[in-house]
Amino acid sequence: MNYYKTIDGKQMDSRLLDIALMAVEGTGDGRISQQDAEKIFEAVKDGNDYTHIEKNTIAYIRDHFKWTEHADHWFRSQISHWRAPSGKLKMSPAQIVKENLPSFDVLRDPEHKKIRTHDLHTAMNETNSDHDEIGLIIQLATGERVEVLCDFIEMSGDFVELKGGYTIPVRVIERVEI
Repeated sequence: MNYYKTIDGKQMDSRLLDIALMAVEGTGDGRISQQDAEKIFEAVKDGNDYTHIEKNTIAYIRDHFKWTEHADHWFRSQISHWRAPSGKLKMSPAQIVKENLPSFDVLRDPEHKKIRTHDLHTAMNETNSDHDEIGLIIQLATGERVEVLCDFIEMSGDFVELKGGYTIPVRVIERVEI
């Protein structure tokens, strides 16, 4: 059995890809259900380590397969809680821009999106006047959440510029901690 497949120049976990393919073929509506998501999650957890290859594979599955909304939420939550260290994983602005970020808005509720926008504007004012450090909780394409601390942010349309000229899309920001 070949453990890996190469897609777009990246090594992928064949087992995870096979589980996703079986989930969308045959019976059902062609989407990954929570039951399917549970199988994928168990396959990720089996080695008790979330490897770089598994992260690439999950990001690929998230981008190329349709999920039910419930399965999507459940899977992200499970990965996040399973991988959550005792403290939050922290990254610098330079590190976060090198990560694989979701191509969709991590917030679905319009009210939560309004709160995020409000909090980002408040954080921008705070960092511009007092240069106080704020935390951005960012969701990666893998579902993991990381904290980026920064003492300067600027809003520009659908993007946030962090100190040092690093730009990230607003859609990947789950929460702002002021």
